[in-house]
Amino acid sequence: MPVSSSPREHAGDRGLSAGWGMLRTRGVPGGRFDGARSRSCTDERGSAALEFLSLGVLLLVPLVYLVVAVSAIQGAQLASQGAARQAARVYAQAPDTAAGRRRAAVAVRFALADFGIADSAAEVRVTCRPRPRDCLHTGGVIEVGVTTDATLPLIPAFGEHRATVAVHAVSVQPVSRFRSPGTAVPDGSTP
Repeated sequence: MPVSSSPREHAGDRGLSAGWGMLRTRGVPGGRFDGARSRSCTDERGSAALEFLSLGVLLLVPLVYLVVAVSAIQGAQLASQGAARQAARVYAQAPDTAAGRRRAAVAVRFALADFGIADSAAEVRVTCRPRPRDCLHTGGVIEVGVTTDATLPLIPAFGEHRATVAVHAVSVQPVSRFRSPGTAVPDGSTP
């Protein structure tokens, strides 16, 4: 007897039709095969795109914020480094200590303004070695430290407190050994 694809053709053979019927209706609610119903229960078409978009947004937003925050901190660090380096240079070339302090303050103000940081937000510290009271002696070393705060973006202030990260930079500049006491290094500047 040839095997057919339909159990109805062999109504007398209960073993074959019962087995075929069980195969077709296994796991289907109601005991009958309904292709549309079973497909809708397990259909996952389009869910990958939805999962990708939702997880992508959840992961992308913090990543973008991290990049923006690190950029703000890096900008403040570059401003501090530039301000410290320029202040140490102009201080070492000044004719006297008072002029050196004035020139260093102006250099810090300009360097921080290039990065949009107010000079009132910076703290400048000048130290001299080996003689702390005489910064401009021959063979001396001038060390300028600039500390400023980098404000983190998109975080609101709580009263007077802002979310900031302190950045610090130090620059060391030797005083020229050819310098005469009380004169500026010949660079075309006037006291």
